[in-house]
Amino acid sequence: MFIKIILAILGIIIIGFLVLGFLFVRWANQPEQVAEFKRMREAEATKKADDEKKRGELEKEIAAKRANLKLVIDENFANNRFEFLDYKFDKSSLFKFKENKFNFSVFSIKNSNPTNYFIFSKDDFGDFAAEMDFDIHGYYSRAGIFWDAQPNGDRDPTAYQAAYSSASGLDVEAGESESFNLGSFTESVTTQKLRVERFGKNLKVSVNDKVLFDKTIENAGQGKVGIFLRNRGGSKDSSDSITVDVKSFKVWR
Repeated sequence: MFIKIILAILGIIIIGFLVLGFLFVRWANQPEQVAEFKRMREAEATKKADDEKKRGELEKEIAAKRANLKLVIDENFANNRFEFLDYKFDKSSLFKFKENKFNFSVFSIKNSNPTNYFIFSKDDFGDFAAEMDFDIHGYYSRAGIFWDAQPNGDRDPTAYQAAYSSASGLDVEAGESESFNLGSFTESVTTQKLRVERFGKNLKVSVNDKVLFDKTIENAGQGKVGIFLRNRGGSKDSSDSITVDVKSFKVWR
């Protein structure tokens, strides 16, 4: 008896779907609906063509800007010092120059708070390309590039965007935050070349020549660019030794 009731209900449901399908087909085949569907398809095709045209024009514009870039900051630490950036940590024991590298070393203890360090350009930048070569070790270590920064004395900038990485992942903070894995759980990428290109509202970020972020952002502005270093802060359960060796930092515009 119970099975018969279930079969009857299923039969009713199937008949209902068939009726609805018949009514939809009948409605969709009405001349005015056929014309509306055709108009919608044409509008979608036009929009797709316009979007592809705009994308092509943007790519040409970016390619032209990239071709005209000129190197304006070239920190290679050949003299074991900064030549172009506004370096203010010369009295800090966390930073030092050795073997033509800029070194950041600290032991991140349990329950310590995150700490950011910014080394600013002297000029403001709108469109730019920046590239940083570095070695990074330590679970809590972060290193990267920031831009659109407004200095705020000894505090973090009042506004900035950044792309920074650890040995296992990349974080991009440009309005919203997005994270990317650089390898599997057992892999680590301790030697990196991080590159950031910002032309207008187009932002592209790559690690070791692999593009991980390529999007249009709405909050593109102008400000200082530079080197971003971070002690992510120790968890309540562990401590960690942080070491970052910056081998070069370059900016074009």
